[in-house]
Amino acid sequence: MVSLVTKTVKGHDYWYAVRSERVNGKPRIVWQQYLGSAEQIAKRLTQRPKQEITKFSSMPLGYVAAFSRVNEDLGFVEIVDRNTRKRTTGGLSVGQYLLLQLMGRVEGNLSRKAISEWYPTSIVKLMMNTPHHMNPQNLLRHLDYPTAEAIKAIEEDIARKLIELGMSPSKLIWDTTNFFTQIEKGERIPKKGKSKEHRNDRNLIGLGLVVTDDNIPFLHETFEANNHDSKVFSEVVDTIVERLQKLNVDTKKVVMILDKGNN
Repeated sequence: MVSLVTKTVKGHDYWYAVRSERVNGKPRIVWQQYLGSAEQIAKRLTQRPKQEITKFSSMPLGYVAAFSRVNEDLGFVEIVDRNTRKRTTGGLSVGQYLLLQLMGRVEGNLSRKAISEWYPTSIVKLMMNTPHHMNPQNLLRHLDYPTAEAIKAIEEDIARKLIELGMSPSKLIWDTTNFFTQIEKGERIPKKGKSKEHRNDRNLIGLGLVVTDDNIPFLHETFEANNHDSKVFSEVVDTIVERLQKLNVDTKKVVMILDKGNN
């Protein structure tokens, strides 16, 4: 129980709030809080403090909260970090940078520069605070860590988690697209072709996506965009089956759906 006591110092009385307990059978003060002189206490009780102006700001939360929940369910950041080699520092990890890019681009069509400008003003800054400065160079440098092999391993670990959560595919939809790049030379896959984005001046990368009957992307394959869909499918179908079997999916019970352009 808290009580009030006075202490006299150089002829002046000062008040304290104290709490006493029995220690070894004897009452002892175990906590005390200085309150001041009687005049100081009366002044605080009778004078209203100045009203402080509180500033509020609003931040979008829905998309960020949804992605945070998905990250918790899948263990996305841990999966990425487990499959990428990077020296540990005090900043964000590769997985956190990738999650940050996903969150930024679901908020809008943001470039890496725009993401670095969005991050300090978003609620993500409160959730993923770091002493390191977030800039486009940091983001770009961390996106170089996942190699082609690492990306495939990350994708398969996520697929395993989806299966564990009860999303084992019974029907798979296969479709292809392409996107243009700024890569001009020195790479095997980028080729000139018929651009879906009408950028025939740029080298393209073909992308084939396997989607489950729950409309969840499951696996993907990249390829030269100047190949016909039928040629691509005949080359990657065995790879898809092998990857599914690696995930312990019974491929004999899986129906693959594709359009006639693959025939």
